[in-house]
Amino acid sequence: MEDKCSFSKLVGGLCRVDTKYPRNTDIVQLSFCKRDVGAHISKFGKPDISTEVKLILSRASIYSKPATFAELTICPLHRCHLGTGWRRGADRCRVPDGLAKHKQKRSARRGIGKRESKFILRSTGIFVAVGSGRFKLGNYLVLASFSSKTMFYFIIFSYMHNTLFY
Repeated sequence: MEDKCSFSKLVGGLCRVDTKYPRNTDIVQLSFCKRDVGAHISKFGKPDISTEVKLILSRASIYSKPATFAELTICPLHRCHLGTGWRRGADRCRVPDGLAKHKQKRSARRGIGKRESKFILRSTGIFVAVGSGRFKLGNYLVLASFSSKTMFYFIIFSYMHNTLFY
């Protein structure tokens, strides 16, 4: 495979055929990605992503539809690694210590959602992929604040740690 997909520049890596889907050899438009992601997402406990396209974009730290969406292409390997072929790996909390002051072992029980991933990136500059491990749901409070026509979600990691982050 000589051509490069759009995601080779965004997330790095080589463009190749994926061994999981060896018959898929072509680079395709991202908009053609329509695999069912329901079972994959349910493993990580995050129902805030409903399509393969949204899953791929959020795992590449793109949280809204880009202006160049129609031009985005993806190779089989990037599609697998950013889509349903992605696996969590180590089962520990991936929330950076600056936001969640880990007092005990960092074992994860749930997955990080799209809004949480976006908040962590904006707050710390550290990208944590959607589906990565985090403590159980009770450790996070989600507050919504409205400004003109835009809704901003602030995830406050304070329930367990008695510390507010804005």
